[in-house]
Amino acid sequence: MIKRILFGLGALGLVVFIFVLGWSAYTNGQIDAMETRSHRDEAPGRFATVQGYDLHYQVMGDPQNGVPLLLIHGFASNGGEFRRLTPALAEGRAIIIPDLLGFGHSQRVPAPTEAYTHRGQAALLRELLDGLAVAQVDVGGASYGGGIALQFALDYPDRVRRLVLLDAQAYEGGGGAWVASLPFGLDRALTWYVLGGGPGAARLTGSACAPDGATCSRGEFDAARDRIVRIAGHTEALLAFSRTARVARIPQEIGNVAQPALVVWGRQDGIIAPEFGERLARELPQARLEWVEGAGHVPHIERPEVVLPLIEAFLR
Repeated sequence: MIKRILFGLGALGLVVFIFVLGWSAYTNGQIDAMETRSHRDEAPGRFATVQGYDLHYQVMGDPQNGVPLLLIHGFASNGGEFRRLTPALAEGRAIIIPDLLGFGHSQRVPAPTEAYTHRGQAALLRELLDGLAVAQVDVGGASYGGGIALQFALDYPDRVRRLVLLDAQAYEGGGGAWVASLPFGLDRALTWYVLGGGPGAARLTGSACAPDGATCSRGEFDAARDRIVRIAGHTEALLAFSRTARVARIPQEIGNVAQPALVVWGRQDGIIAPEFGERLARELPQARLEWVEGAGHVPHIERPEVVLPLIEAFLR
């Protein structure tokens, strides 16, 4: 009896193993067929060579006039996520909107690199500003971009006047790095499925909105994602990002961020819990916390009519 059970379990395990290998091969084929575009295709802005990398960015207004606002997007996103804020913000100041290395229309690097770390991304932004002859900026960062904004303020304090942090990823490092070590192409297949162009990634993007968010259009999200996830090497870049060792001064040094900060948080954030917003506002020496009711992880997309006046008043 025991031998039969063991034999059955072994046979079942073999079937599952064959199925998993087949799914991995099929999914990797889908990735190869999907990711064929150049990162420069349909790019709405300009490009700069920074540390040998091809970085995409947009500029609205004259960055030599006053203190520009540097807006840093979230993980697996691009500068377009601020599209509901930028027209009004640009009426009173210049705005610089980069795509971080490995995201948006910036170059994909398929191997682990220090440039993918918080410190590396901040250094790239500093050199981009140097190239634009911009000495000081206000910095706004959303989610993962909020963490980069904090790193930038710590590494280059003289370059930052004020900070706007939108549901900033300051404490949670994110999970799933184990996926990058899986064999048989499963690392690539699962990364694509969960973070790249796969259905799991689409569901994750949708979950950024509050459950009852009326202005958070799934179709709008999907249209923006579709252009980016078809860039050649997109999944490899996400894998390389996962395999890059974390180098950051947050959260350990958050108390050293001296600039005035506005912390904006969606009351129904299901990705980074609101308690982290309270903690961030408490640990920053000069911070004010503003809740956005009826919003999830992306209040600047869900409730721009609430977030916009908060930012404008704070930066004035």
